[in-house]
Amino acid sequence: MNSENDPHATRNPRFGIMWFAMFVAYQFSMLDATAQFVHPGHHVTKEDLGEIKRRIQAGIEPQKSAYVRMMNEPFLSKSWTPSNVPRIERGGGGKPNIGHPLASKDAKAAYTQAIAYFLTGDPDYAKNSMRIYKAYGENLKEISGWDSRLSIGWVGGVFIYGLEILKYTYPDFDPAVETTFMTMFDKLYTTVLLGPYPTNNWGCAGNESLTATAIFKNDTAMFNKAIDNYKGYLNSNTASSGFPLAIRRDLEHAQEAVGSLVQNAELFWTQGVDVYSLDDNRLAKGVEILADSVLARLARKTKDSHDTPRASAWEMAYNHFHHRKGMAMPKTKALILAHIRPDFLDGEKWGLGSLLRGDFDDAGKTVLLADFSARGPRQFASQPKIVLFRLQGSNRDTDITGNNPLGASILVSPGSSAGPGTFERGYYSLSGQRVLKIYSRNLD
Repeated sequence: MNSENDPHATRNPRFGIMWFAMFVAYQFSMLDATAQFVHPGHHVTKEDLGEIKRRIQAGIEPQKSAYVRMMNEPFLSKSWTPSNVPRIERGGGGKPNIGHPLASKDAKAAYTQAIAYFLTGDPDYAKNSMRIYKAYGENLKEISGWDSRLSIGWVGGVFIYGLEILKYTYPDFDPAVETTFMTMFDKLYTTVLLGPYPTNNWGCAGNESLTATAIFKNDTAMFNKAIDNYKGYLNSNTASSGFPLAIRRDLEHAQEAVGSLVQNAELFWTQGVDVYSLDDNRLAKGVEILADSVLARLARKTKDSHDTPRASAWEMAYNHFHHRKGMAMPKTKALILAHIRPDFLDGEKWGLGSLLRGDFDDAGKTVLLADFSARGPRQFASQPKIVLFRLQGSNRDTDITGNNPLGASILVSPGSSAGPGTFERGYYSLSGQRVLKIYSRNLD
């Protein structure tokens, strides 16, 4: 069964096994109790990190610019010293935030320095990251306040993202640091993440962090609980049309909710579960509506501070729905190119999308083609590849690339009498035209 055709199918061809049982319409695939999790396996695998490193070295955008921006952020200082926060109190309602801003910065430093270690090979970044985890494991004793669950949902996930990369890429990773940190984390974070959350942006953020924790801990029951939660948060934060309900409040909270839904979906995707396509790609519709709203607000002369465009997983959404699934997403693309790229960690936990997922699946690892010569679908699995078409009544070849689901219009670029021509990624429908021949060639 092809996962591109079945919105409930699982996806992870690299491992060649079916991990997940299939349920009836609008149900989720659940992780089998005997299955193994992919590590590192949050928003990127080790193979993905290697590809990101290759792209940076080759000067490929947006990874090149995103890497430069990340490395110039203060969180990448080799002299970074953890704050040793003993207590976090996020009051809400105008009350002071004690410890939360410092913990948020330390979590970002731990995460980005773990990434920097892999991309540069400099062990100082890994050692810095481990020092942060050790300090918080030893010193953080309490998280309280009206907005404590929001702080836990925001900061907890960022901490876990960094620890996952560090543990599975740094050969001198100290297991004692993990034990110390996770003892604290399970007591102060995991227990809260497992409990009830408001169904708004708080719940979206909390469930993203719960999913990340389940993957790190290899906890099947927790992972399945997060899958079960996800549909509820999708339904409570978007209408059936995809309309993000928090837009009625402001664009800031709408971006937070949708951003967490996207980043959460990417966590499941890396582990082989597709929730992106639930309810006929409802999330894609929500992302496009939200992007349109942000663009409209930016076009006005007067702006509200809550309407600022945020990193908020735009790149991950565009990479999945456009590059993997072949959907147009024009508003999302316009917003990314004009206002987002290259992003960084925005405010709390959204971002790094330009580095980790920006146009990551362009040229598609599998190219699926609709063949109008009535020979049926054709699949080319090599990567990278240009596929050339000769159309009836034409003496020119036309080239195609991208991940095109069966049944969708063919994605092509204008041809050239001299050959394939310069490829411009985009959507050009060839519906009704007869393809005289299909052939392909590798680029290298």
